[in-house]
Amino acid sequence: MADVTIETVSAVVGQIYEAAYDQERWTDVVVRLRDLFEASRSCIARLDQQAFSAVGTVDDPGLCSPEAAAAHMRDPISTVAAALPVGKIFDRTRITEDGAGFRRRELWQDWMRPRDMHHGLASNLLASNGSY
Repeated sequence: MADVTIETVSAVVGQIYEAAYDQERWTDVVVRLRDLFEASRSCIARLDQQAFSAVGTVDDPGLCSPEAAAAHMRDPISTVAAALPVGKIFDRTRITEDGAGFRRRELWQDWMRPRDMHHGLASNLLASNGSY
């Protein structure tokens, strides 16, 4: 079980602010997030209709591909995720309205399930002009 305290979360949030000003620090942030939550992987991504960029703890060019981004943007979860309030953390399973339906869709079948991404947390750090 992860030992998530106010102090450890505050330290990671501080690293996020630092990385916003120094792009070289994003890798350290995602590693710290992965370790904090005892996860198998962690990433910070920026999505919108025209572009996708991400930094993660697992080198996975397929998941950072334009095809994967397009699959995410086509899925109804994209609308839900884009509308999440900035700064709050959500369990991804709670933002899929129909769990069984989500598991039948392309995003799950082709992109998440093959990578054992069965559980996950999501948070919008910033939302602006259709990008989140």
